[in-house]
Amino acid sequence: MGKIKTNITAKKLENALIASGGNITRCAQALGIARRTLYYKINETPELGQVIEDSRERMYDECLAVARVLALGIPETDESGKFIGWKEKPDGAMLRYIMGARGKRDGFGEPREAILSFEQQKIINAYEKEKADQERTLEELNTAEGLKKQIQRTTEFLESLKDSLQELEAEQNRHDTSNGII
Repeated sequence: MGKIKTNITAKKLENALIASGGNITRCAQALGIARRTLYYKINETPELGQVIEDSRERMYDECLAVARVLALGIPETDESGKFIGWKEKPDGAMLRYIMGARGKRDGFGEPREAILSFEQQKIINAYEKEKADQERTLEELNTAEGLKKQIQRTTEFLESLKDSLQELEAEQNRHDTSNGII
């Protein structure tokens, strides 16, 4: 395949791409050439790829500026600068869109997986273990042997509570005696 010949210079291509905001179709129309020819010329001159990217980024920045005005509205103030109303009310949908699209790194937008601290993970693990223990206990309760095991565990638990209560009472008595309360 031979080289496509056009009298369009790289500078003229660059200017047309900038003027079109990086829109290939509009640029080709402005230059009076086919899109396919323009793509060929862009591939022939790699620097034009960066021109397209820069043009699109500038247009994106302009769109963000307009979106910002839509999202925040245009306040109306009196001569002293005091707010008296809106020339254009804020657009809540645009504000949500911007926060969702551009605010993700700051926690806005779609929920993202939480990063848990070691302590939080310990609590979750303990909860999951307790839940599994309860499910196992319920399964055991469906059998006579399981019921006996549960009664034994409950008895042991009550005994440990009784011992803890006695230790607390003894500690309280020591405290009261050392403070002259008794």
